[in-house]
Amino acid sequence: MPPRRKPTKAPASTAPPPLPPPTAAAAANGGAVYETGVDQGHPRYLPPPLAEQFRQALTAYETKQYRKGLAAIQPCLDYNPDHGESLVMKGIFYCSTDRKEQGYELVKRGVKNDINSHIVWHVYALCLRADKNFEEAFKCYKRACEIEKDSLNLLNDLSALAAHLRHYDDYVQVRQQILRTQPRMRRNWIALAVAQFLANRHSDACQTLVYYEDMLRDVPDRDVEFGEVLLFHARVLEEAGEYERCLEFLGEKSGQIVDRTAYSVQRGA
Repeated sequence: MPPRRKPTKAPASTAPPPLPPPTAAAAANGGAVYETGVDQGHPRYLPPPLAEQFRQALTAYETKQYRKGLAAIQPCLDYNPDHGESLVMKGIFYCSTDRKEQGYELVKRGVKNDINSHIVWHVYALCLRADKNFEEAFKCYKRACEIEKDSLNLLNDLSALAAHLRHYDDYVQVRQQILRTQPRMRRNWIALAVAQFLANRHSDACQTLVYYEDMLRDVPDRDVEFGEVLLFHARVLEEAGEYERCLEFLGEKSGQIVDRTAYSVQRGA
């Protein structure tokens, strides 16, 4: 992935996909621009003019101007031929211009030279994911998340891959980490419950849903979204073998479930 401190989820494509401009929140967290965050003498260091060149390479990548990006990144490598983050950027440009063999060589070399940079692992993951090598991409995303623990964009990408690969225990762990980071986002509670359900952790899923439902205030009457959550809760109870409790729950929540067809089907399941 292009070396951004708070990268966004990349769509599938034949070449590593571009990223949209960072949000104001990302900028506030230091994710809008490339910053080495190290002192002069560190292998990752770039002097300010070259850090600006690196930023230009990022912009070129985002706008799919890969040849322009190659020209922008080259001065960084002239300054330090072993600069890991510059090597992976050059590599992803090569991968995006049908020079994948050379591109992967550069990316792997960049990872080797700066193994503790979440940027190099994220770029490697993007290249692998673009080539549909999802298992290896998953490993790279995990490594990137171990280094940059609070990056929501990294975590969301890892979450999507875990679900795609049916690594449901990993899926639960990632969704828990996302929820800890954004506990006020309603969708994160539901996503965790779904992950727990897929991992056959029905008791945990029920507990998550109970907490979520109790947490809500002033839910409008006949709210469709909330009704779907209640139907899902009933499904979890059914899959857990708690049939009587499932029927009791449906009876208690009947007035809040809008989809009467689904309600009737669930009661007769």
